[in-house]
Amino acid sequence: MFKKISILIGAIVLAGGVLVVFFGGTWEGARVGLEIMGVIWLLQTAYSVIVKDRKEKEQEQELKKITDKYFKEK
Repeated sequence: MFKKISILIGAIVLAGGVLVVFFGGTWEGARVGLEIMGVIWLLQTAYSVIVKDRKEKEQEQELKKITDKYFKEK
């Protein structure tokens, strides 16, 4: 358990350091980098939810067509 926590803390410190170095060498630059990554994460999440919903609707329509074809009363 302690090993996993130390790896998590190390990853957080490393990520923070990379953000500081990559985005201008200041904590303000790191904050801007985190904001940019947050926006990207939100866009990816919204996209995956929309795609999942669209696939479910398409499957529902296909299933309805099949059921209507075979089980529709004449």
